[in-house]
Amino acid sequence: MAIAWRIAERRKVAVLGTAIPERAAPKVGRNLIIGSLMFGAGWGLAGLCPGPALASIGFGGVGGAVFLVSMIAGMLAAPPISQGIDRVARA
Repeated sequence: MAIAWRIAERRKVAVLGTAIPERAAPKVGRNLIIGSLMFGAGWGLAGLCPGPALASIGFGGVGGAVFLVSMIAGMLAAPPISQGIDRVARA
């Protein structure tokens, strides 16, 4: 991504003519830390990260399919869980 931002800095508009968004300020917060821990734990437990898990489906691996279904379920469950945690933290 660092290379892409370097190229984007020299351009006025994106390739499709839309505005180029400003680079987000680097911020290490709770969501980044928890997400990184969950990603690492999933990778360690399953032995797969999302890209290779998707590729393993092509080889007919059941493990990769189970991992992808679990990952998608986690992605769908994360927003409501995060909102619930935020509500409890504000109370």
